[in-house]
Amino acid sequence: TCRTWRELWLNEGFATFFAGAWTENAEGAHAGAETARRRFAREVTADDRSARPLVVDFFNAPEDGRGSDAYGKGNSVLQMLRVLLDEEPFWRGIRRYTKENQNRNVETDDLRRAMEEESGLSLRWFFDQWVRSPGHPKLSITAAVDAEAKALRVGLKQSQSAEWPTFTLPVDLEVATTTGTSVHRIWMDARDGGALIPLTGDLLYVAPDPKGGLLAT
Repeated sequence: TCRTWRELWLNEGFATFFAGAWTENAEGAHAGAETARRRFAREVTADDRSARPLVVDFFNAPEDGRGSDAYGKGNSVLQMLRVLLDEEPFWRGIRRYTKENQNRNVETDDLRRAMEEESGLSLRWFFDQWVRSPGHPKLSITAAVDAEAKALRVGLKQSQSAEWPTFTLPVDLEVATTTGTSVHRIWMDARDGGALIPLTGDLLYVAPDPKGGLLAT
């Protein structure tokens, strides 16, 4: 149970996320992905909610003291964490978090520590950005074949309001060519970025964020 109402996403975000996980398990990956897509779509269009931090600290609380939607944005944060860490580390982190905190009250940092222990990564930046800070990124992604370089030239841009921060984003791109399909992760930590991805065949398609791991427009 959350230690204070400000940490409500640890209850309701989890409840929403696991409802989607059940759908994925019972009805297949496509149904689970569609559930996640619909929830993401609702969250990014609810500007009055997604503009707020998920956990409202006293020093950044809105005038009415309310945080973001604990259900939708809470679910989105867990889905992002799942894609960022990959399946095995994520679920190990969930198991550690629930076992170590059984019959206790929890805060966001309890979840962060469990995920760090199981992934071996420092995740304070992730929770500071997605849980304690407002907003979400508005992304533009371009991709064009550079025939001379035999590569895919990717351009990334964040154009959200200047009132919102510049986000650090692991942008995954699924690239399909006539020789196969691969996923490439591009880390973005500025308003503009890009990458050059080698191609081994003719390009068929590029799919940004194939696992639905970014809360973004």
